[in-house]
Amino acid sequence: MFVMPVQLADGADTSQKLGKVAFVAPKRLGNAVLRNRCKRLLRAGLAKATEDTRLSSICDSNGIILMATPKTAEQNSLQIKEEIIELLTKPAMDAAHKDKNN
Repeated sequence: MFVMPVQLADGADTSQKLGKVAFVAPKRLGNAVLRNRCKRLLRAGLAKATEDTRLSSICDSNGIILMATPKTAEQNSLQIKEEIIELLTKPAMDAAHKDKNN
């Protein structure tokens, strides 16, 4: 799985609890059934991950792109949740979030 934070445009509505999230499954993954399954897994993993309070400050004002990889189809939503938490709580993510607030 590949996660990329995206700053929301100035003036974007940030009143929602989460920033915008895009789920991407490129055609190189396989047929439409597999791509849709990967996007469903990413949605379920993110829903479970957002219950974790560590992610609230990162998700509040950032847009996030979650891109499926071949490994995504082999995992369940709990494994994806742990990977999302790990990726979004890395020091690089914290630094990008702090730079945006300054």
